[in-house]
Amino acid sequence: MKKWLMKVMQQNTILDNQLELPELDLHGELVHPAWGMFKEFVNECDQEKCKKARVITGKGKILKEFTIWATNHPKISTVYLEASGGSFLIQIIE
Repeated sequence: MKKWLMKVMQQNTILDNQLELPELDLHGELVHPAWGMFKEFVNECDQEKCKKARVITGKGKILKEFTIWATNHPKISTVYLEASGGSFLIQIIE
């Protein structure tokens, strides 16, 4: 990844940490129920016209699955791992 893009993404993450974003905490959940909770959360965010949201996965099994869930979801345009390594920011298609 280009250095300038990484820098922009890091700046955006800092700005997003200062904003109140809808948040879903999946840390400690089982994988299959977490997947259902995630899909419901994205649908709720879409209905509420939220543009961005944070999903906390922790650093276990859900972290490994999450990028697949998010990149294959039709209502999500962008997903990236936050610097903490245990949460993601998602951007929802308008």
